[in-house]
Amino acid sequence: MDTRRLKLLLTALAMAAGFAGCLREPGVEERWTRMEILASSEDGSETVDLAGGEEITVSARLTYRRLLTGAFVAELRASDTLTAAMVDLATSGRQIGVAEDVDYLLANTVTAGRDFRTVAGFPDLIHEVDFRFDSFVPLSENLAGPITGLFLVVYAGSEEEVRNEAGEDSIVITPYVSGEYQILYPGIAIPLTSPPTP
Repeated sequence: MDTRRLKLLLTALAMAAGFAGCLREPGVEERWTRMEILASSEDGSETVDLAGGEEITVSARLTYRRLLTGAFVAELRASDTLTAAMVDLATSGRQIGVAEDVDYLLANTVTAGRDFRTVAGFPDLIHEVDFRFDSFVPLSENLAGPITGLFLVVYAGSEEEVRNEAGEDSIVITPYVSGEYQILYPGIAIPLTSPPTP
């Protein structure tokens, strides 16, 4: 094969490879808004003292893949029915599965402390936020028995300001469902020792 024909063949192969690369479907991290826990005072290796009001810190990153507004939340969630064994929050190769497990936790647990920021973003914008809040034992009216599971989660949701009977204002956050909004939520299961009864 002469040099000219070899060059033409190599050029055609390079163009074909480039075209094939363009046809590759983007991975989930390129298509879904991504939330990450960069660092936390709770990494799942130690217990949290709810009764003592332990300070919890979380550094988190939000990478937008679509327009999104609302609350960016770090929250400690407690349950009297769920345990750490009932969910899988290990992210390796199953980011969507973890996000779905966080959806499940949010629907079946109550707050034991949180912090949030109101955010607005567009594709490829990155927000990094440092959260700080105190843990607490949930009210007895919210849990029927001893706490069986404790989880640290990061998620997004819509905000609504409401006023209670005492005339005090508070913010109610309704979580966005991960699959509907294409958001990857992270979470950490916190070990329990002698869980307090609400």
